[in-house]
Parts: sequence; C-alpha cells; structure tokens
Amino acid sequence: MRPVSLLTLIIALLPGCDRDAMYEQKSLTSSIQEVWKDCDPAEISFLTARHGIQTAFENCGANPFEHFAWSPDGIYIYFQLTYIGYVMNAEEKTIYELPTGLPAHNATWLANDVMVIPVGETETQKHPHLALYNRSDESVKTLDLTDLTLPAELQPAGKADQVLFTATPKGGERSAFRADFTTMKVAPAFPWWTGKLDTFTYTAGVDQVAWGVGKKVTVAKGSTGEVLHTFEDATRGTVHPNGRLVSLETLGDPISTFKPKGKVDASEAGQRRQKAREEQWKEEKPHWVPSEVVPPTLDFYDTQVNRRYRLSLIHGDNFQWYPGHPDYGSFVLWGLDKQQINKNVALTAMGGRILRLADQEEMPPGIELRAAPTP
Repeated sequence: MRPVSLLTLIIALLPGCDRDAMYEQKSLTSSIQEVWKDCDPAEISFLTARHGIQTAFENCGANPFEHFAWSPDGIYIYFQLTYIGYVMNAEEKTIYELPTGLPAHNATWLANDVMVIPVGETETQKHPHLALYNRSDESVKTLDLTDLTLPAELQPAGKADQVLFTATPKGGERSAFRADFTTMKVAPAFPWWTGKLDTFTYTAGVDQVAWGVGKKVTVAKGSTGEVLHTFEDATRGTVHPNGRLVSLETLGDPISTFKPKGKVDASEAGQRRQKAREEQWKEEKPHWVPSEVVPPTLDFYDTQVNRRYRLSLIHGDNFQWYPGHPDYGSFVLWGLDKQQINKNVALTAMGGRILRLADQEEMPPGIELRAAPTP
C-alpha cells in the first residue's frame, strides 16, 4: 500500500474514535496553555502540504502520544500514550489496545504480526520485562529482566526471535543488550560493546549501530565494532536501510514563540510593524509562556558525498526510516516554518529529497549545508 493511501485511511479513522477517553488527565497548566495557544487545522494543512508532509493524526486533536513505530509492511502503526499502547490497522479501520501491561518506552516490530513491548515494574510485577506479542493468536510471551531496569529504545535485531534494547544494570550505566526469545536469555548487544549510551538505534539490513552520548553520535559496524562515522552536535542517529543516509537529531537555533496573525507584510515597514506587535505580545503574554523555544532539528548525512544537511524549516525528532517505502521517513513533527504546531506523526519522501542535493552547490530554501563528520 502506498503511503498516501495508508495515511488517508488513518486520518479518516481517527475522528470517529472516542479519543479523549484514551488519553491521560492533563495538568491544569498544560490545559490552559493549549487553550491559550491557537490551533488552525487549515493553516497546518497548508504548511504540511507546502513541505510535502502527511500527518497521521488530526491536525488539532489531542495527540499526547509518547512513541510510535510502523510495522515492516508499513500498514500498521503502533502508538503509545502514557499508560497504554495501541495498534492501528488502516486497512480494517480499527484501533485496539495491546494486552501487555504498561509500556515503559517504545515498542518495536519483529514481523507484521509480532511486536515486542517493554513493560515496567508494577506493584505485582517486581521486575520489568519484555513482552513478545503475536497479533495472529493474541499470545503474549514474557522475558523477565531481573538484573536490569528502565528498558527502552527497542530495535529489531534482524532475527525473528531477537530484539536489541537499552537498559540500566543495577549500580551501572545505561548500555545496549540483546534479548533472545528462543533461549529466553539476555546478553550484551555486541561482543565488543563496553561503553555507555544515551540513545541507540540499529539497522539490521546493513548491520550498523548508532549510539549517542551527550552531543556526539557514533556509527559502527555491528559485527566488529569498526567505527564508520562520528558526528558532533548530534544526540541521536538512524542509518537508512541501504546505509547511504544517516539521519541525525539535534537542537536548532532558538525561535520566537510569537505567532503572527494573518499574512505577514514582507516590506521593511511591514517588518517593523510586525516587530512592534511581537514586542507588545511579549509584554502581554502570560508569564508561563516562554518568549523563545529551542526546536528539535533534523540533519541528514550523505555518506557518498560526505555532506551533512540541515532542515531549517522542518522541526521534529524520533526519526524513523519508513519501512513501507525506501524513500520515506517518519518522525514526531514539532513545527514548520520556524513556528511550533500541534504535535503529530509526519511522513514524507525524505530520502529522495536529500539525495537530490548531492550534486547541488547552492542549497534550496529550507536546507542548510553543515559541517562534515569528524574523521
């Protein structure tokens, strides 16, 4: 199924659901902030269309999902609220709740009908565990993590019975591990692995692992530990299934939270008036609304031409290469055109967009050339 058809079905499905009942109670402050902040679905539709982006959820709906993941065929999408995990089937137009307990972090797919969900400690469950859920027969197989805490960042290991994840050993630092649901054992993710990490992804097709520590991302060969690339000013990296592109997540330049009303006059006089409106807004806005915010930003490194590009007008994080189409990428959309918009899951033809820049000297609007990786 093509991405356009898939998301059209998703968008058609969501308005008919009792979504508010699915979401957690929000704090009074966050509720007031949402009321104070305008949300115009027509404006978001215009902005996303201009940037070639499709969104999975309602443009102005309550979208407090924490994590998401597409199935290998690109038809199902897992999305997680604070306490519950759900799977949406766009072809059958159904959403159902996973029977696996409270998700501790992101889930991952091992096949179109098999998922692994990390489940945290509860009053009745003394240890966190990994739940292997088979949608076909609705079975759940659990693997206890007796010596680990805070399982997170699950990644398919390229084998039907194994998953990679990060966790914190008791008294230790967060590291990467491999869970085998055949032997029911957990071991270090790779024989050469010795370090700590903050973020972690693995691309099984090219056997490349990317991990972030602070503001540095390293990409290495999974089988040997050979370092392939090192990136400064990045916190998370994800290698494309064919290995050519590496997505990088970082923070961009601060932007004003002031949102102009109506069409902005580009003339010098118009810009002065707009600046005056912004200064007045800063004086009148509620004290709990910040004047500036630092947006999450996406960079992409092309390994063939040794170039790193930044999207300056598209902001988001938790990037994933969409398995339903090799040119597509998906991420949590934070904002467009240097303004924050309602949270959503975005899908766009990212790979082709970046590869077209390989032989261009002058970058198109919205793309900046960044420094190449450290040798």
